[in-house]
Amino acid sequence: MDLLANGLTALVAFLSVALGGYLSIRAQSWHWDRDHLRQWCDIRLSAFEDFLSAFRAYVAFALKPAAKLDAVPDPYWPGQLMPIFDDEGTGYKERVDAAKTKVRLVAQSQETLDALVEAVHQACQLAVDRARSVVGDLPQDRLRKVWAAEHAFLAAARIELSLQPVSFPRYVSPEPLGPAGPQSGR
Repeated sequence: MDLLANGLTALVAFLSVALGGYLSIRAQSWHWDRDHLRQWCDIRLSAFEDFLSAFRAYVAFALKPAAKLDAVPDPYWPGQLMPIFDDEGTGYKERVDAAKTKVRLVAQSQETLDALVEAVHQACQLAVDRARSVVGDLPQDRLRKVWAAEHAFLAAARIELSLQPVSFPRYVSPEPLGPAGPQSGR
């Protein structure tokens, strides 16, 4: 009997140690996976922030009255124009291109990538329009399209970062100011 009792005690001790080891490994694996996801979320957030910052700087440069821009035929897209920048503007374009590449490397959803491409396209179209006119004569819808594309990218990025979707206010052009200020009674 002593042999059976000792064997049973050893078996229970062995199973307890094995179960404890298995549960410890599972808990460590869960923590590692959670930390890994958190790191990738931080990497994506950084890439999205870099792109939005570069995008905003690019748009601000294109809207500067003193910016020197030109538009030439795009060699990859027949019938389309692409903007050409002076030395100052080239830095803004390079920054957008680098940030775009970073987002393309880390983005997980096709919606984020599609919104990225549309935002860059709209910013380039703004620069092309700006090269062909002065700031005050830009097509009426151009800035709306630029900001709508930025908002679409923000919405896609928020979803990819597991944040709640939100609606962004639409771009509304300010009411023109007359000699007495905004018109009342509207």
